[in-house]
Amino acid sequence: MAPNDSYLRLWLSELHLAKERAWGADRIPAVQASIRLLFGGPRQQTFTTLTQPAVTTGHGVFEDYQLTELLPYRGQSVEVQAGLY
Repeated sequence: MAPNDSYLRLWLSELHLAKERAWGADRIPAVQASIRLLFGGPRQQTFTTLTQPAVTTGHGVFEDYQLTELLPYRGQSVEVQAGLY
C-alpha cells in the first residue's frame, strides 16, 4: 500500500463459539474491535466498533463482518485489537 495514495477496510473473516450453547438464550458471539491509525492529522486516531451475527442466523461459523468503512492510508502502522465476547 502506498501512503497517501491508498485506502483500507478491515474485515473480520470468521467468528464462532468454541462450545455449543443455547443460541440466543445463553450466548451470542460479539466482537469489539479497535483500529488505530493516522487519520486527519499528525496523531493516530482510534476507531471502535462492535459487531455480532443476528440471533436468527443459526449455529456455526459466521464470516465476513465489516469492521471499518474505507479509510485513507497515510503510512505507519495500523494497530488492531479485538476481543470475542
